[in-house]
Amino acid sequence: MKRFIIVLTALLVVACGGGDKVKLDRADVAPKPLADFVTTVGLQRIWSRNVGANFDKRFLNLSPALDNGVVYIANSGGRIVATDIDTGARLWAADLDATLTAGVGHGPNTLIVALGDGKVAALARESGEVMWTQRVGGQVLARPIVERGIVIVRTVDGKLIGLQESDGAVRWQLRREVPGLSLRGDPEPVIYGDLVITGFASGKLLASELESGKVIWEVNAANPRGRNEIERLIDVDARPILVGSVLYVAAYQGQLTALATGSRRVLWTLELSSYRDIEADADNIYVVDGDDTITAVNRLTGRTVWQQDGLQRRRVTAPLTFSDFVVVADAEGYMHVLDRQTGMFAGRIRIGSDGVRVTPIEIDGRVYVVSMDGSLTSIEIQ
Repeated sequence: MKRFIIVLTALLVVACGGGDKVKLDRADVAPKPLADFVTTVGLQRIWSRNVGANFDKRFLNLSPALDNGVVYIANSGGRIVATDIDTGARLWAADLDATLTAGVGHGPNTLIVALGDGKVAALARESGEVMWTQRVGGQVLARPIVERGIVIVRTVDGKLIGLQESDGAVRWQLRREVPGLSLRGDPEPVIYGDLVITGFASGKLLASELESGKVIWEVNAANPRGRNEIERLIDVDARPILVGSVLYVAAYQGQLTALATGSRRVLWTLELSSYRDIEADADNIYVVDGDDTITAVNRLTGRTVWQQDGLQRRRVTAPLTFSDFVVVADAEGYMHVLDRQTGMFAGRIRIGSDGVRVTPIEIDGRVYVVSMDGSLTSIEIQ
């Protein structure tokens, strides 16, 4: 625990609705120098386009949406751009007179973004025209999701809200108490059958009916420990991930847990703290801890398969997995490709000097990376 606090160097507490939110700030900690390695994959820059600068480091859940050959990206300054993934050509751009704090969620006909004044907005996917806005009260830092005509929104003051995708009308809402101190961020909800599953700053995991919001079950994913409020701070800030019927949950200053969704039986736990989204494939769960060490954990047994500590203190993104690779990007603008089986470095390319804070996305062997300077870059791994 002491090592973890030293590495993070500072905990900046800012007022944020239902409790004080802790922002992890390590800007004054020197990143680990990059070591040389034998390159085993080729990385080719296919195209790069500036889609608009003004990315605010406070809002890191402005993840792109990728669907039907189009990537949709929003920045914190209110700009939303639709880009052809093959050529990088801009299809349309929209400018909202608002700060954006989360997005881009997407449904069959809409794009969903969160506005800084406690509202959610829906835009037409084909044109970027605003279809509706709805006030949800608290600030939204988790990307909204859309499922079967319902927009699921999570607010920092502990609300989970279901909105009608067609017009933004509130269908249901529930709320859980927020501890006096928690991390600055919230996990994106996940859908399991007819259930919406999300974590809370109290360390609890909750499942509610998609159609009605009725709570079906609630379990502890982490329990507070320590002698003071900082040491006892726990938070399910990472998006839970489903593989089959098993739900994997990471908690800050807690553990990685495998939970059988049917019985809610804990299959295994591993002491591993994380506040970034986790990733999975058929074999492993991939976790980036607070020191930027990347760990692969066997998803059936909970045993550590490998660890890569060569990117410590580089403020890497959550991991992306596809094919034989694990991909992360860092605050100095490098994209790193790791071998999925061994965790060894396979390739590296610098996207830009402004850094990357949003998790890369992938389709058909190409990785799309958004830099803090507003550029969107397509990289092919060969």
